[in-house]
Amino acid sequence: MKEGMKKLIDLKKPLSARLQTLCNGVLDEISDATIKNLHCLILPSIFCDEEALLFTMTLDPIYPTPALKIEGDAINPTRISLVVDGLTLSNSVPDVICGLGLVICSYCIFDIAYPKKLQKTLSFLEHYVFERRSKLPANIQNIAN
Repeated sequence: MKEGMKKLIDLKKPLSARLQTLCNGVLDEISDATIKNLHCLILPSIFCDEEALLFTMTLDPIYPTPALKIEGDAINPTRISLVVDGLTLSNSVPDVICGLGLVICSYCIFDIAYPKKLQKTLSFLEHYVFERRSKLPANIQNIAN
């Protein structure tokens, strides 16, 4: 257990290095909004969650839970769509940050339980972005601090 927690904390440290690798050679200057979007895209990997439950690149989501379909590349998506159970609810999501807000809202509106393989990421977003939960599980709290 301790080794797993250490691995999660170690994943948090090289976050900007991983972003630089992801963006290397694509753009010389990256806007703050783009950096925030990329941070959101690597959240599932920080928490060792399954990213396909939160977003897919170009392909339709394979799970019935709310997810984003991102067309184009991660830095300049051509279109971001919100998909729930194979149905496209919105084709005009402005950016990943707004899309994650819509994903969280979709879980609440449609009373869908968080999937176990994405629970840490969604709990983190719910707590820190929407300030809905009073207390986070200790393992997520450690990563966030």
